[in-house]
Amino acid sequence: MFNKSIHIIPESILGTSKFKKFKGSGVLAKDKISENISFELLCFPTGVLIWFNTSKFKSGDFEWAEFSGELENGQSCKGQIAHDFQSINNDVVALCHTLTIGEIGSIQKVSTKLIGVYIPFSLDCEHEGIKIIIQTTKHSKSTARRTQILTGAILEGNEVVLEGDNIAIDTANDLLRKLCILIRPLICGQAFYRALTINDTQLVYLNKYTSGEFFGGDYKMLERKSDYLKYFNQGLLKLDQLNTFDFESINDIGHTLAIASSTKLIELKLTTLIISLERLGSERLREKTNKENTWEVLCDNLKSLKLELKGISKEHFENNSTAFNESQKSNILDSISKITAWDEIFKRKINNHFLRNNWDVSLDLKELKTIRDELMHSGKLPETISSGQAYDLSKKLELYLFIHVLDILDVEALIHTNWKGWLKFDHKSKYKRGNQ
Repeated sequence: MFNKSIHIIPESILGTSKFKKFKGSGVLAKDKISENISFELLCFPTGVLIWFNTSKFKSGDFEWAEFSGELENGQSCKGQIAHDFQSINNDVVALCHTLTIGEIGSIQKVSTKLIGVYIPFSLDCEHEGIKIIIQTTKHSKSTARRTQILTGAILEGNEVVLEGDNIAIDTANDLLRKLCILIRPLICGQAFYRALTINDTQLVYLNKYTSGEFFGGDYKMLERKSDYLKYFNQGLLKLDQLNTFDFESINDIGHTLAIASSTKLIELKLTTLIISLERLGSERLREKTNKENTWEVLCDNLKSLKLELKGISKEHFENNSTAFNESQKSNILDSISKITAWDEIFKRKINNHFLRNNWDVSLDLKELKTIRDELMHSGKLPETISSGQAYDLSKKLELYLFIHVLDILDVEALIHTNWKGWLKFDHKSKYKRGNQ
């Protein structure tokens, strides 16, 4: 069923990811139905397919069915079929939800291929007694981007190897997930993995794994190998110590930069970036209570205005008794009560975020608010904003979001950005007050 000739198609284009093919026999079972089957497995870094012929199972019966048996090479095999399948004339091709090939004993080594990650050099670090080796990949970033354009496929990238004594699979899986969380804002793409190779002989696909959809392939952030090492060493150490908001912020910024980098639509790019920045500003709003506090003054003025509007409305209702029914009157008064100075709130949140994190940036918050409102309400940029201005703003926001990840992890690094066609190298501290 799964012929090796299918290698020819992708390899004729760019030489994409290899697969492993296995044949075996065993038992397929679900509830009270069971059947002896011969099967073939096609294992990719991103997933595994199973093919078999069945006479007992009808369409849908094999959804979430389990299989177990032995491969031609003598290794044991067990797994579960997922809900993705195709059945024609009793021939079934299905996606495996889980798969284990070989007996798993004491684990000293776990390796996996990262998808969408093309760091050009190898890196070694250690976390909680486990050595982490990020190995180079044969694919370059440019080749990966070209492959995606031509075929829609994302090439396998760097291989990660974990080494230690008696490593638990769940521990290894959690460590790999944390690496992906750290890598995503670094590469502006949703780095992910699936297949785990245990001790170089066993193959495992767990039901709890990391997946991704957006491949940005931007790599415009860190420049030096020493900064990558610092980022991963410090990042893995800090992730376990972060509060929920900061942990989710790194995750959110990774997703945001992946979406922004992978889309060609500037409106979607800016919408995603502005929402993420506004989220950071919503964590907490610190205001000093004094007579010069413009926000306090605004609230008092707004309260007086709403009372006046309600009075005018009620007077109008009395003088025009048939103009509105009772439900409409109630809705009008409710709407007045809900009036809020959104313009000031938005600018206040963003400004507080920059002040709280000691930023020294030139960002026109009034213009940003105008862009944000127009995007939210119409899906379009304001007519006063050119595509060049919008692009430059998106590059600024991407940089600010990534630097916030470095702030959370307490990492100082040399960042390189492509600004209006010029490649710039600056330390993170350049964007902070009193550190220029």
